[in-house]
Amino acid sequence: MKRVSRDSTALHYVFLGQFSFTFFTIFCYRRAWLLFILLFCVVIQPQAVSEVNSNIALEEHIPLEMITATANDDVKVGEEHLPQAIVEAPDVAKLIVTLPLDKASMMLDKALSIAKAESMLPMTVVILDAGGHIVALKRQDGAGIFRVELANAKAYGALGMGVSTGIMGERLQNRPVFAGALTGISDGQWVGVPGGVLIRNDKAQVIGSVGISGDTSEKDEYVAINAIKAAGYYPEPLEANENWRGTHL
Repeated sequence: MKRVSRDSTALHYVFLGQFSFTFFTIFCYRRAWLLFILLFCVVIQPQAVSEVNSNIALEEHIPLEMITATANDDVKVGEEHLPQAIVEAPDVAKLIVTLPLDKASMMLDKALSIAKAESMLPMTVVILDAGGHIVALKRQDGAGIFRVELANAKAYGALGMGVSTGIMGERLQNRPVFAGALTGISDGQWVGVPGGVLIRNDKAQVIGSVGISGDTSEKDEYVAINAIKAAGYYPEPLEANENWRGTHL
């Protein structure tokens, strides 16, 4: 528990004065002095202690209600004001999870299921949390060895710019210098084609992203969008290109 000794001299005078007046009254047996001492104990002393506490609160940036003066001139900061969760916190802290593993696994399996149902080429699916770290990854049998890096670059690029890679690619068609700068800044972890889709919760907060590579970019994006919806989240964009079925490698 933290102890603060500031202004202790003032408190010494308060309690020393009280003791001196009490002793003098007993010695002299004067009623006037007794009345004065009563006034001192009831009015003057509490005001002095309150003023000392206020000074400490201002100088130490401590809430006044957390400070209590004691007879030994110490002022204590009450530990009982700490939140219960802090008091009982484990030795190893747990990080806040934005995208649970079970939800990421659900999206991943749904994506592969959709791709299989639509007879698409072997897919690679990467799911990142809001910090850009991999939560789940799967590569179907037969997928090319670059597909993991491509899928991750799509997901990472969407997080990096706060917009899906398909939309960003359209915006940068006439801005090759900026597109090249993004590639350099991200160490190649950005691809300006559809397939990198943001995952949003019901508060429109981005909690992760899905990156898919394997078939045409439009088909990759279609799979990602519907996989996100299947897990109860909201993709960005909300809908895929309506002509996704007509695209071919």
